Amino acid sequence: FHFVRQPGAASQNMCLSNRGLAVFSGKGSTFCRSRGAGVAPVPQVVHKARSVRLYRYRVFRVLDLQDKIAGGEWFDVCEHLSETDAITRLWIGEIDRVMGRSSIDFRFETFLRAGIRIYAGAMGRRVSVKEIYETAGYSKSTFHRIFDSFPRYQLKLYQFLCQSAVEVYRERLNLAARTPEEFCRFTKNVVYSSHLSVPSNLLRKIYQLNAPISPPDFHPHLDIMAEVMHDYIRAHLSLGYRRLPFSSFRELIRTLDYDILASKLDQPSTFPSAEQADRLERLLLAYVR
Repeated sequence: FHFVRQPGAASQNMCLSNRGLAVFSGKGSTFCRSRGAGVAPVPQVVHKARSVRLYRYRVFRVLDLQDKIAGGEWFDVCEHLSETDAITRLWIGEIDRVMGRSSIDFRFETFLRAGIRIYAGAMGRRVSVKEIYETAGYSKSTFHRIFDSFPRYQLKLYQFLCQSAVEVYRERLNLAARTPEEFCRFTKNVVYSSHLSVPSNLLRKIYQLNAPISPPDFHPHLDIMAEVMHDYIRAHLSLGYRRLPFSSFRELIRTLDYDILASKLDQPSTFPSAEQADRLERLLLAYVR
């Protein structure tokens, strides 16, 4: 027999034999039978090691994406459609960076920051209103005075994230003079990746709980988005852009956005897909060039 003290686990010993017999003793432990009598559970230290490896991998993926956008460009979203966790964490960092420039009420901002932090770590589980106001450090009554209801809070949080994403887009778009092809590719990558950071099932729930609500009322940031894009096009007409009236351009942006929104509201959701992202890029390019 060989006795091994598990790191960080006081009074917990593991006894192994060449027959595969393993016995765990100590607080919170379980007894394992021999191989012939049943399957022994995986030691806690193994679970911890896996968690550490998973955490390091996630950090690596976020850092990799940050490196790709460091120069003002954006990563190819179609190559990272399955990396929603890394993309979400990337967007949280970008939104936090521009959030400090906003002039919103301090308590309102505190509740929003609490929601961003909680939903980012929720991993699909249900989030309660109690978690929000306790994390924010305010009372339940203060929460309801500001937001009236939890569904209303979820809507305001989501809309604030969308507005912040527009500011990130504006800032990075204006870092370079782009041809129509480069403009449309950049827009696809930034906008589509921002949609990846909000799970379809959560979006569907927010939409349903705040119904009836029209798509323009659900996405009021689109007017600002259209202005940002239209101003950029007017400033770079010499690069091959068409001169476009703002009213029709705004309707185009609403139409393209509704394509994404509808695909996320579908049951089952058809979002995301490289085909959709590329198709929307082609439609935008056909209009602006």
